[in-house]
Amino acid sequence: MILDWYLTLCPFLLRFKTIKKLAEWSWYNPTKLSYWLENKMWYVADKKLKDEWQDPEVAFKKRESDCEEYATICYSAMKIWGWNPRIVCVYNNSVGHAVCVFGSKNKWCYIDHSGIQETEASSFEEVYKYISGFDNNSQWHESNIKGEPIIYVVGKDK
Repeated sequence: MILDWYLTLCPFLLRFKTIKKLAEWSWYNPTKLSYWLENKMWYVADKKLKDEWQDPEVAFKKRESDCEEYATICYSAMKIWGWNPRIVCVYNNSVGHAVCVFGSKNKWCYIDHSGIQETEASSFEEVYKYISGFDNNSQWHESNIKGEPIIYVVGKDK
């Protein structure tokens, strides 16, 4: 009960200037990380048809992001924790979505603007099947954008 009150109140009171400070506050707790981001980051879609990947610190300071920046902010915080998160981009009929994927309690989970989603995936490569709105017949392609992180891209047309 006290944790619920704390999580409800903290996002509105705490203002972090860097992702590192957010990671230190939410230390090893993806629920706290997700809850703070859900309450402090505004979803703003790219103005152009093509995805524009901002530096996660820039998006964090603006408090505006779309799914790619949200995923890279989560990725950055989890790397500070010493975890090995990954970013998955799923494409289907020219519609795309990016999420931050991590293993937790022998399950694969992902974080996006709607919060933490647990999957029944038995491996990292199966996570995309659980990202809502995307079909299960897609192919995996791996690409690397700006050095790190490794981006796993799923989609027939990529």
